[in-house]
Amino acid sequence: HKLDELDFAGVRIFLEPKNFRLTTALGAEEQKNLSILLGAMRIRYHLLIGNRKEAEAAYLAAVDLGSDYQVSQLKGGLFLQISRYLATRGETHIAMQWVKKAVLQYQGAGSAAEEREATVELGGILLAEGRLAEALEYFNLAGQSDPQALTVGGLRLAALRATVLFIQGNLSRAQTETQSGLAQARALKRREW
Repeated sequence: HKLDELDFAGVRIFLEPKNFRLTTALGAEEQKNLSILLGAMRIRYHLLIGNRKEAEAAYLAAVDLGSDYQVSQLKGGLFLQISRYLATRGETHIAMQWVKKAVLQYQGAGSAAEEREATVELGGILLAEGRLAEALEYFNLAGQSDPQALTVGGLRLAALRATVLFIQGNLSRAQTETQSGLAQARALKRREW
C-alpha cells in the first residue's frame, strides 16, 4: 500500500534483487512467498512510475509464480497486479480473468479488504469494456462490504461509480456520488478526487 501512497523511496530498496542476501537463509516456502510479494510490488511500482518496459519484464518474470493450487493473500496480490498490467495494455478480457483469480484468492484467504479492492478493479475492467450495468453492480457490491471505509480505494470506488452513473445518464445519482467522494477526500485530506 506504500506504492499506492506514492512513497517510492520507501519501497525502492526492496525491488532490487541484489539487496536480498537473506534469501539463502529462507526455506523454500518463504522464498516462494517472497518472490510472489516482490513480483507484485515490481509490477505495481513500474506501472505507477510509467516504466512500461520494466513493468512488462516484471510481468513476464511473475506470471508463473502463482501456478500452484494453494490459496493465499500474496497470490491474490500478484494476480491483481498482473490484471492491472494487462488492463494498461488494453487486454481487458485477459485482465478480467486474472482479477477474477485475485478475487477468489482473497475470498479463500479471508481477506475482505483486499477482496473489495479486487472487486473494484473488476468493475473498472468492465467499465473499460463498456459493460456499464455489470460494472455498477460490482462497484455496488464492493461498496456494501465496508461502506464507511475512508481510504484511497474508497475514493476510487466513488469516482468510478459516479462515472458509470454519469455515462448512464443518471445525473442526480452521479452528483450525489461525486459529493460523497468529495466529502471522503476532505476527510482524508486528499486531493486525488
